Amino acid sequence: MEPRTATGARPQTLRNGPTGSRRTRRSSRLRHGTRGCRRTWWAWVHEQSGRGKERTALMTSPSHVDDDRGCLRLVLAVPLTLLTLIAAYFCWTALTISPSGTWDDDAYAGIVLSCVLTIAAAGAAAALWLVPSVRRATPWWWMLPVLLLGVVAGVRWAVSG
Repeated sequence: MEPRTATGARPQTLRNGPTGSRRTRRSSRLRHGTRGCRRTWWAWVHEQSGRGKERTALMTSPSHVDDDRGCLRLVLAVPLTLLTLIAAYFCWTALTISPSGTWDDDAYAGIVLSCVLTIAAAGAAAALWLVPSVRRATPWWWMLPVLLLGVVAGVRWAVSG
């Protein structure tokens, strides 16, 4: 005798791969933690195949629901853009400060401080990009502007003496 649900109906069953083991849809949802609109792809294949047909689960491409790289790029673009703008501002200040003479220690200190802050912002952006999830979502060329600013600041610091 097959098990019945609280309403008296028989639960729908799913085939689980080549082993042929059967389980109910409800137990599948509870086991995998899928509720509401999120379903396992086995449940989707079951719904698409219809009753009485052989249920073959072939996953040829990733689900569009799982592909959230566009949203993730938008979220990760905010800190990378802010760090790039901070590095650009301090690099600009390092390049525009000109000492009045060899005796102008305050101007040299301002150049050094601007260069250090530019390099720190570039290093923070590079460290953020080295996180594997960020690296998968953003291409390498996103780091070119901030790294170029860091190199310019390093050269300015070395030249300012």
